[in-house]
Amino acid sequence: MDEPKPSGLAGAWRAWQATPLYVRILIALILGVCAGLAFQATGRGTQAATLKDVSGIVLGLLKALATPLIFLAIMSALLQSVIAGKTARRMAFFLATNTLAAIAIGLIVVNVVQPGKWGKGLEHPAATETEKLAEKKPYDPVEDLKQKVPSNIIKPHVDDNVIGVILLAVVFGLAVRHVREKQIEEGRDGYKAVEGFVYTAFEVVTVALHAVIQLVPRAVFGVVAAVIGEKG
Repeated sequence: MDEPKPSGLAGAWRAWQATPLYVRILIALILGVCAGLAFQATGRGTQAATLKDVSGIVLGLLKALATPLIFLAIMSALLQSVIAGKTARRMAFFLATNTLAAIAIGLIVVNVVQPGKWGKGLEHPAATETEKLAEKKPYDPVEDLKQKVPSNIIKPHVDDNVIGVILLAVVFGLAVRHVREKQIEEGRDGYKAVEGFVYTAFEVVTVALHAVIQLVPRAVFGVVAAVIGEKG
């Protein structure tokens, strides 16, 4: 027999959860605009600022999960993949292509949209002497890479240094692969505990991330309603 369909709030909640995320974000955006206009029309624009608290929590959780997810995802991929000569060349080609495409898209969007140009009337804080020197100093990719190379294991995760996290993940992933091959030759299986931990931790972080992502529409609603309620 078919299970009875839930009714009332339970049915509405299931229908909401079944709706694609981008649709829920668009709905939250529209509702945020309506709520912000309502706050402004009733003269309670300052009260709308409290709605930003939810978005701050969501963004904080996303930042907290970002670097562990990158680290564990790269290690998990390195441990599970079989990287032969031809496959390695293809991976390097696709990595370089995706990176160049992302850089090109970013440069095109920045030069076309020119963010900040349309903010007439907004007050910008005066640049400090350090910022002025940084603007005049030419970009050195080698020096920039040297600064991103981590000096310890924990610091890149604390500083959200994605390049440092990637470097650490590659180093540890390749090291575990080497230890695994060595232990297999010697008839040992201690490496399985490390592999199991990486796979399980990756699954845990992924589940947690999916749970946080479900809160993104509420964060969008809060930000939009607060901004429109305060500034119109």
